[in-house]
Amino acid sequence: MQIPSDERDGPERWPLVTLAPTRLLAWPRWERPDALERLVAVLEPAIRDGFAAVVLRFDPEEDGLHLDSDTALERFFAACADAFGDPSAIEALVVDVPLVRGELRSLAAAVDGLVDVGDRDALELARIGLAPLRTAAEVATWRTRHGEPGSLAPCLRAALCELVEGTALWLGGPDERTARDLAASLEGVIGDDARLVVAAPGRAAREARGVLLSSSLAPVIDWIDLDAVSLARAWTEPLELLVLDGSRGLPPLRRALDAWRSHLALGANVALVNDGGEGRELLLTEGLRLRSTDRGAAVFAAPERPDARLAR
Repeated sequence: MQIPSDERDGPERWPLVTLAPTRLLAWPRWERPDALERLVAVLEPAIRDGFAAVVLRFDPEEDGLHLDSDTALERFFAACADAFGDPSAIEALVVDVPLVRGELRSLAAAVDGLVDVGDRDALELARIGLAPLRTAAEVATWRTRHGEPGSLAPCLRAALCELVEGTALWLGGPDERTARDLAASLEGVIGDDARLVVAAPGRAAREARGVLLSSSLAPVIDWIDLDAVSLARAWTEPLELLVLDGSRGLPPLRRALDAWRSHLALGANVALVNDGGEGRELLLTEGLRLRSTDRGAAVFAAPERPDARLAR
């Protein structure tokens, strides 16, 4: 994982991409199995159900004397499996490049907390600039302060995080809570050449609009007060991601898909939110391939060949 050279000494957040709404940083003694056991025990209140992703520091000069970063990550998941049985809900990633002081602060700015189980030198941790959490009780309290997971489905979050360039369109738009989760999830992640258009007419969307347009995402957000069909008639550019809302039932969902299918780029993602299952079945019959699903949402892939058009 690298960051651009012109940002290496700045205050920017380290460009982490995670599905979990929060992140905890840890730097264990990788060569000590007991250290990983203690770390997993302390992390348990935050990671067992996927509330927090674990960002694991691995110094190639210091830790690399004992093992490589891939093996380190395998050992972490093995410790989770020993503790929890099934580690499938746990999200972890390794930052395994040399870091100078300014970059440690950049990494600290991209996480929500630091966990220390007492096996790192206090001066080393002080360079990170975060007050450490040292017990499972402290992590549980930290979780309470940071609230429960947001309402943005992980599969949709992942699809939005993939948007480096091009345009995404969210028909109907998010509610206020999802908008806050969206702003937090995509801060420093979505590409400068990307554009997120929200088409949400009416007064009900005002709160969500205010959240997004006052966030760091404002430069890439366009909010349009038009319904799906009216906007489609005037639209001219291809979409890399289309977000559909299934909460109003199948007829409006079908009309929206019919209006926008010709605007999808080859291989574009189509996300469906607020779905009880019927919408998912509809999209499958329309020639879309299911990629992932969770929390009443699903992400589909459009055909990647020009001769494999969506069904009409």
